[in-house]
Formats: sequence, C-alpha cells, structure tokens
Amino acid sequence: MSDEVQTWRVVDEAGLVHAARITRGDRGEWIGVDPWGRSHAVTHADGLARRGALGVAELNHWTVAEILPPGVPTRAEFVAKVAEAVENEREARLNDIVARDVMDVDPTEATIAAAEAAERALAEATAATNALLGTVPP
Repeated sequence: MSDEVQTWRVVDEAGLVHAARITRGDRGEWIGVDPWGRSHAVTHADGLARRGALGVAELNHWTVAEILPPGVPTRAEFVAKVAEAVENEREARLNDIVARDVMDVDPTEATIAAAEAAERALAEATAATNALLGTVPP
C-alpha cells in the first residue's frame, strides 16, 4: 500500500460534505482509509481514484450528489463565490454612481450605465454557474 493518502470530498444529497480518504494499493487499486489508518473497501483496479472515493461513500452509505478531487470546490462553494463577486461588482457600481453624483454627472445617465454594467456582470456570472452545473437557462 502507498504512503500517499488523498482526501476527496463527497457531497451527499442533503448538502453535507464528507471526507473520503483513499490510497493506492499494491496492484494499482484504490483503497478507502479510515481516520485511524485502517484500510477498507478495496475498489476497482482500473486506476480511477474517483472510484476509490465512491467506494468509501458506499461503505458509509452516503447518498452521493458530488465526488470532488482534492482542491476542487463544491457546486455550492462555487455558486457562493460567484454571488460574492456579483455583490462586490454591484457595490463598486453603486459607489461609482455616488462618486459621479458628487461630481455633478447626470445621475440618470450614470445610473443607467451602472445598471447595464451590473446586468452584464450578473449574466456572465449566471452563464458561468450554468456551465459548471451543466444546466441551461429556460
């Protein structure tokens, strides 16, 4: 058995995130490892680490919604980051409107321009989210 242990994340249908620790066996198979270092759930010997994580999920009776390799955000994390970016952009646009208003720029024109820019940013964020989730807007 390899000394390298990978921690994949398994998101269940309730949105809970579980750690699925796996290591490569002597024949190339992936093996689930519990927190105490004991091996469980010998999985397929096809070399796919994702199947090792799935084996851990099945062993623990987790209802799988997502299986994520180390470092990859969950869909919920990605959507939250997009929402934060959209909110930051909106706040920046509002600050720009206030600054223009103070400088005697036509507030109606500035408001329309800022609203259009915010709408474009939201459309781009929505498209990126849909691409990640594999969905198509209605």
